[in-house]
Amino acid sequence: MIDPISFLFASYFKMVSSSINQHYSDLYNFEMQTKVVKFEAYNVAYSYQIWKIRQDSVCNNYRQNSTKFSQCTVKAKELFRQSCSYLQQDKNKQHITIKLQNMYCNASINFKPQIAMVTEPKKKSAYQIANQK
Repeated sequence: MIDPISFLFASYFKMVSSSINQHYSDLYNFEMQTKVVKFEAYNVAYSYQIWKIRQDSVCNNYRQNSTKFSQCTVKAKELFRQSCSYLQQDKNKQHITIKLQNMYCNASINFKPQIAMVTEPKKKSAYQIANQK
């Protein structure tokens, strides 16, 4: 049988250590976080860790379609810019707000969208068709 004092102490210790771990996890953002934000008709997905957006994760949900992927990355750049601007206007600068602001402002500057355009192929001239044969 477990001693009630030991059980109480163990429960308290578990609660305190969990609270401390959560605080440091939130403060330093060690764990990979993945977000999907609905922005201008696109589900912009991205992951971040240690308050830095992983560039290779942005719009991974559209990787199979180059046109949509390209458009999504352009939307993501705008999302990061607007998020940065919004957080800069926040007068109540808490630690987490400052970290988020830095993360989105860095992404708005450093993220390079993938620009791709898919068009119909040009019709070949009679000369090109003859030359190809």
